[in-house]
Amino acid sequence: MWRQSGRILPLFLAMALGACTGSGLKEGEAGFVEGFFGGIIVDEPRAALIGRDVLSAGGSAADAAVATYFTMAVTMPGGASLGGGGVCLIHDRENSRVEAVEFFAGVPASGGRKATIAVPGNVRGMALVHARYGRLNWAGLLFPAEIFARDGHTMSRAFTRDLEVAAATLRGDPEARRIFELDGAKITEGRVVRQIELAAVLSVIRTRGAGEFYTGQLSRQIVEAIRQTGAKMTVEDLREYRPKLLQPIEIEFGNERIYFPPPPADGGVVAAQTWAAGDDDDRYSDADVGQRLHLLAEVASRSYADRREASAKKISAGDLVSASAIAELVAGHDRNRHRSGPGEGATIVDYSTRGRHDGASLVAVDSRGQAVICSFTLNRPFGADKVAPGTGILLAAPATGARAGLPSAVIVANPTTDQVFFGAGISGGSPSILAAIALETLTSGRDFGVAVKQARAYNTGNPDTIIAEPELPKPAQVFLEKAGYSLQFQESLGRVNGFRCPGGLPRKRNCQFVAEPRAHGIALSADEN
Repeated sequence: MWRQSGRILPLFLAMALGACTGSGLKEGEAGFVEGFFGGIIVDEPRAALIGRDVLSAGGSAADAAVATYFTMAVTMPGGASLGGGGVCLIHDRENSRVEAVEFFAGVPASGGRKATIAVPGNVRGMALVHARYGRLNWAGLLFPAEIFARDGHTMSRAFTRDLEVAAATLRGDPEARRIFELDGAKITEGRVVRQIELAAVLSVIRTRGAGEFYTGQLSRQIVEAIRQTGAKMTVEDLREYRPKLLQPIEIEFGNERIYFPPPPADGGVVAAQTWAAGDDDDRYSDADVGQRLHLLAEVASRSYADRREASAKKISAGDLVSASAIAELVAGHDRNRHRSGPGEGATIVDYSTRGRHDGASLVAVDSRGQAVICSFTLNRPFGADKVAPGTGILLAAPATGARAGLPSAVIVANPTTDQVFFGAGISGGSPSILAAIALETLTSGRDFGVAVKQARAYNTGNPDTIIAEPELPKPAQVFLEKAGYSLQFQESLGRVNGFRCPGGLPRKRNCQFVAEPRAHGIALSADEN
């Protein structure tokens, strides 16, 4: 009988990914790769274990990302449901390139401004990642997720903590209340959750392909289920949905290049502009702690104010980080005094979620030097707080307003040697936090793990307030207040997962894999023997 513990699940994985011939392990079987097989960093531990086994079976980073994502759609659906969307950055060493795959959950054409749910993007998005960069069999990669859903999985601490905070609103939806047993039962770590309907959906996607989710009988079932929730979606909304393959924002960084997701990923634009302004003329590394926070806050708030106009004018990704654009972004910046934000009428960008976390991320690298960083979102914590009846799919909220495009990622690679040195993804927090961690690590020489752990702060300009973690050093708080900011405090601003390989992959393997210390995810890797 299948069990969650021990090596039974990897055995099933091996059977799904490749046939065993002879006494030795073959590609597609967990444990096939000896020594260093790469690394996987994920918000949910069980999903990370699946990704690790795919890497050890000889799968690519993309294979690991696909298997990990679909498992996380079962074991952490509040941030990674099949109903959501996201963005991935991929370092493709074999073809000497970095690409972005964008698959945000969009507003259904049939719903317009009155839409209450979004068109799912994750299934087709991850199918594109696999088709372009995968090595192993699609069906085998989805098999563990289906088993977890059908036979049940014990709730991890990561999902338990998120569900506890969201339970009050989820109880308003009959399907969510039933599936997650929210009627009186205490939400406890280790409780078994079975999602039979979701297993059936995953079985169809596994055996018939991602297209069935958007164009086949399954798509009609999903549309009818969505209608039962009172939301509006048509089969045309699903059929017409397409992920996008895009060229990322690219910025020179010594002999390397640093890459961010391009528009429409607003999070990528804000992170890229914040990075560029901080790296330019050593503006960040030459400042003290308070001045650094002030710089990041002011530059990011200006970037937020500009991004809607830039989107309307369809400014190219390169122009967004050109020398002239960055000079304009920092014009008039006073290292010791805050210039007030954009004022009334500007788009309000509020990431306050009252303790509820929005989204999830994963990072995968393999021994060949491929790296995949993905960040997923339902556009609000637990999306629309609705499960489509009979499908087990938690639906995303419509991607409208200031929260659209929040996920972000970053990769640092050398286009000449095709080595990758750094990669990270953020979910549930301002993308300027991701830029701050990259600046701390790559320009100021701070240990990556320490940079991820340090207290965070951000400002979006509207409201013109510094949102900071309570652990922010007191001298920095005093400096920011004297500079003219008001401060508000909130626990745990965002989740960041990533890696740092100073010698570069695949040649050097002295890598550091870091999972967000504020959460309950995990980083797994294998040292070279």
